[in-house]
Amino acid sequence: MKLAILATLAACGGSAPATHYYTLPMAAKSAAPGTGPTLAIDTLEAARPYDDERMVYRADAFRVDFYEYHRWAAPPGALVSDYLVEAFARSGRFRAVGREPNAQGAISIGGRVVALEEVDATPQRWLGHVTVSLVATDRATGRVLWTRELDDSEPMPTRSPDGLARAVGVALARIADRAIPQVAELDRAHASQTCASAP
Repeated sequence: MKLAILATLAACGGSAPATHYYTLPMAAKSAAPGTGPTLAIDTLEAARPYDDERMVYRADAFRVDFYEYHRWAAPPGALVSDYLVEAFARSGRFRAVGREPNAQGAISIGGRVVALEEVDATPQRWLGHVTVSLVATDRATGRVLWTRELDDSEPMPTRSPDGLARAVGVALARIADRAIPQVAELDRAHASQTCASAP
C-alpha cells in the first residue's frame, strides 16, 4: 500500500514543462540617420485576447487558444513597438527614432495591436497574422496627422510557436515597409509647416 501511494505521488509530482520565450526577427540591413524630424514611438496598446504574453492560435473564427508554455518575450504591445522603433530607425528616413525623444518638431506614433496570432486556415496551411492600427500626432499640439490600419499574413513554415514567430516577423516587416514611406512623407509636410510657423 505504501509503495502504491509513493508511486502515485511521484507520478503527480513531476516538474512542469519549461516555458519558452520568442522575439521577432529583425532584418540585418540598416541605414544612416536621415534628415527628417525626430520620431517618437509610444508603447502600443493590445486588443484582447492579444494583451497576453501567451501566443495565440485560432482553428476557426470563433475560438481562441493559447500556447500555454510558449510566450512572447514581452507583452505584444511593447514587442511590436520595439520592432517598429528598430524598423523606422533602420530605414534612414528620420533624424532620430526612439521611445521618448524630446525634440522640437517630433511626431509621435501610437495605436494598438489589433491581432497577433496563428490562423489555421486549413489542416495543412497555417498563417502568422498581424493587424496594427497606427496614429501619428504632432507631439507639441496633439493634432492627429495620420492614421492607418495595416494588416498582413505570412504562411508559417511549420505549425509551431517558432514557425509563428518567424511568420509574424515577416508580416510585420511588410507592415513597416508600407508605413515608413507614408510617415516619411508626413514628416516632410510637418517639417515644412513647422518652419513656416516659426517666428
